[in-house]
Amino acid sequence: MLKKWNVFSEDKELQKKFADELNISPITAQVLINRNIVSLQQAHFFYKANLCDLHNPFLLRGMDIAVQRIKKAIAEREKIIVYGDYDADGITATALLSSLLSKLGADVRCYIPNRLSEGYGLNKEALNKAASQEVSLLITVDCGINAVEEVRYAAQLGIDIIITDHHRLGEELPSAFAVINPLQTDCPYPDKNLAGVGLAYKLASALTDEKGEEYLDLVALGTVADVVPLVGENRVLVKEGLKKIGKGRIGLSALAKVAGLKREINAASIAYILGPRINARGRLSSPQSALKLLLTSSWPEAENLARVLNDENARRQKVEKEILEQALKKLSDIDVEERKIIILSDERWHPGVIGIVASRLVEKYYRPVILIAIKERKAKGSGRSIKNFHLFDALLQCKDILDECGGHKYAVGLSLQVEKIEEFKQRMEEITDNLLSREDLIPCLNIDARLSLSQLDFKFLDELTNLAPFGVGNPKPVFASKVRLKSFQRLKNNHLKIWVSDDKITYPALWFNQEGDFSPPAGEFQIAYSPTVNIWEGRKEIQLVIKDVKSNLEFRDILG
Repeated sequence: MLKKWNVFSEDKELQKKFADELNISPITAQVLINRNIVSLQQAHFFYKANLCDLHNPFLLRGMDIAVQRIKKAIAEREKIIVYGDYDADGITATALLSSLLSKLGADVRCYIPNRLSEGYGLNKEALNKAASQEVSLLITVDCGINAVEEVRYAAQLGIDIIITDHHRLGEELPSAFAVINPLQTDCPYPDKNLAGVGLAYKLASALTDEKGEEYLDLVALGTVADVVPLVGENRVLVKEGLKKIGKGRIGLSALAKVAGLKREINAASIAYILGPRINARGRLSSPQSALKLLLTSSWPEAENLARVLNDENARRQKVEKEILEQALKKLSDIDVEERKIIILSDERWHPGVIGIVASRLVEKYYRPVILIAIKERKAKGSGRSIKNFHLFDALLQCKDILDECGGHKYAVGLSLQVEKIEEFKQRMEEITDNLLSREDLIPCLNIDARLSLSQLDFKFLDELTNLAPFGVGNPKPVFASKVRLKSFQRLKNNHLKIWVSDDKITYPALWFNQEGDFSPPAGEFQIAYSPTVNIWEGRKEIQLVIKDVKSNLEFRDILG
């Protein structure tokens, strides 16, 4: 796929300030600048912040009221429910808050709705069950901010609701006992990007006046899995939480073992290995096994539950592959290049997996994608988007024909009647035609700096490692270099290993997912890559991971 390269402009003055203050190279300083860090205070926080630098949780609007109510419930032995979401963010938040409340002596239980039979968020049937159990306080984690009718119904049942949620607010705020969401217009909390588990951690910290380090593994897991920006407090929480994974909570140790994780766990391990296994059960059936895994203190139970989640993840991958193949077959009859949005529906599709498949299609075609699973007369959809298109805002323009919708810029969920699907497709196509240009449909690859290969060394790569954990908002640094090809070989699974040189030094480079025959470029060409350190049999070497390749002519045409 054609990519547009965007090489960041250098800021020599700010480079020098950061390099002198932090004792780093000018190139590493430029990478910080490229992450929208423009002051020494921001640079210090990014590079050196720890748990002591986190904001006071009581800056969150509603926190003081929530803490008073929870402490009253604990003291008077009221029955409390922690009500979460069925994804990794909600499951980790539920485990965190219920563990803390139990430790404080609360009469607490957990509830996570079934994705298939109950759907997302609060529902009246669950509230009726809570009332029958004489529950008087319900605390949501990672859900509830748009449950206006359900909160009203809970009040009629005599249940106080405390909402902790990081999702975007609707037109009306629920009349809960307390609402903790940094996106509230009058909330002074400086960091607006916390995940649901991050807010649960803040509530736990406010209840105990402690840093809650024993829960940071859960915070790291849920934050990375929910794909929130790894900047500000999220980055600190994940950085500190990664140090805790596998060193206390036996459920995560068992899951890492069953998944075959042998090296030190990083953000990528969570994103591609642990997170999907926590998510898998909630996508296909009930999330209870994942919750039990995070709460258990029994190693045999942990191993058994880890195997269950591992097997369920394999089943999820199989279902995902089938849906992807079916979607690609449908698209084979469509000129995708002429479309600005892809919307497909099918009665065979599993609603818990279509969001992942939509992401795969966005990667392949770089267009907003909405997939709809049909069951009888009901249809449930999941959508994923691209940089220059706010999918949730577009969805709101179709709200009159949708039963439900929610989400944010890059990911949405929706439900509608089957007979409305065609009208929904037509309206979304009109919206994208008006809002997306052809230029918007070319993915942009951000390049942190132009380098010669000889500028790479282990000290520089150590500096880059200190910028981790990498993820949304803090991507792994990418550089561009002019090189010549020395040699290449094809590896398994359509991967290539090539050796490139700038006439001073030669490095090996991996180029993943290169289908078809490889035609070696003649003469000089440009590579965009992330440098890594590869350790093999005790020997360290610098290795490049290629993101894109262009001839010098293409490079000039695109960059100007």
